[in-house]
Amino acid sequence: MRMKWTLVSLIAVVVIVGITTMGNDEEVTRMEVDTGDEEYTISQGSLERYKGYWDEVEWGDHDLPNMDRTQDVIVTHVLNETGEELDYVIWFHDDGTATIVSPKAKEGIGEWNEEYGMLLEAELLE
Repeated sequence: MRMKWTLVSLIAVVVIVGITTMGNDEEVTRMEVDTGDEEYTISQGSLERYKGYWDEVEWGDHDLPNMDRTQDVIVTHVLNETGEELDYVIWFHDDGTATIVSPKAKEGIGEWNEEYGMLLEAELLE
């Protein structure tokens, strides 16, 4: 009897872990940009390039940007399976860097260096 409950418990744990990790690797199928002045969707042809920019974010213990001004842009990631929308809020800085606030707790606040901050600013706000 003890073996039966151990097996049932093990199966339950595997199922729970499987369910909680399923959404972690969902594919971004669309990115929507809101600059405050205009809203647009990033073309499918450019989507992979923009996903690459997110790989360059240094997530960690960064300070929130100056809250005296509003964000410069909001980029919404739309996920494939669920249609869930994740709003990333971005501030561009005078030194060329950029700060991003993620809706995902494990990411938190991140920064792009000068190279990627300037590149992203030019592309998103052109």
